[in-house]
This record gives sequence, C-alpha cells and structure tokens, in this order.
Amino acid sequence: MPQKLVLDTDLLRARIMALEYDHLTEAEIRRIYMEETGKEPPDYIKVYHSDDFKKGRDFGFDGTIVHFYDEKQGINQKYTITRGSEEHENDTWKPHDWAYNMFGILAGQSDRQYRYALRFDKIVTKKIQEELKRKRATIPLETIGMGHSLGGNLSQMLQLIEKKI
Repeated sequence: MPQKLVLDTDLLRARIMALEYDHLTEAEIRRIYMEETGKEPPDYIKVYHSDDFKKGRDFGFDGTIVHFYDEKQGINQKYTITRGSEEHENDTWKPHDWAYNMFGILAGQSDRQYRYALRFDKIVTKKIQEELKRKRATIPLETIGMGHSLGGNLSQMLQLIEKKI
C-alpha cells in the first residue's frame, strides 16, 4: 500500500525546492511543513547535500536528498531534489549546466551530470538503508524525484533507468 506523501502539495514541494538552492536544512523543512500543513512533520528528517559528496572535480551537478522516516505514521520516503540549470557555478564562471544541456541532453554526447546524480543517489540511498537497518525499519523506502528544467530531466532519468544499489 503506498504511503501518504509527506510533501503532498505543489506549494509545499515548490517551497522546499526553492530553498534547495540556498542549502536546505532540516529546521527549514520543519518550519515550512508546519506553515503549510499546520501539523508536526515526521519525527526523523535527514538532509544530504551533493556538495558533501563531491571528490574534487565539479561537473555542475547539484542536488539534495531529504529522507523522512516516522514509524508511527508509516512514512519512509526519500526525496531527491535535482537543480535546474544555473547560469554558472558558485565558485567558477564556467556554465557547466548549459554546456550539459547543449551537448548532453540536446546532442546526446555526454551523460556526466546524470552519472553524478546517479552516484550521489546511490551513495545516499546506501547510507539511508544502513540507517534503516539500525532502526530495524519495516516500512519500505519510497523514492520521489523533484526538479525543474535540467533538474527535472535528471529526476526523470533517475526514476526511469533501473538503478542497482
């Protein structure tokens, strides 16, 4: 039986996605959830940022994964938020996203942002699975992807292509 989505309205999802560009935190998620629903959010919220998993080189991929878990409410959901195209990266003038849009998506000559999104997703999913094992969780993990523009493309690719974790 599918779980009730934690981020179950367009406005709630849009507010969370907008804050992802400014380094989304658990406290901000809790605040927005309360403002939008008038209810307490799930007990456990963990935020993972792609910047924390980069190893030196940056090909432009940026995103965040938010894991919600609440045994009492029957919630175990992972939201992968991938960013849309940005003019340039924060620490360089290079327009990584637009180059990828042109050569990756349009011309089909590169899949590196997808590969980095997939790598990030696999690493974080493994961490989540380890945490769930420690908690002896019985609720299956549901995966939800969110994004717009380039981020929407990456989210769709992550959802459509079978992932081996």
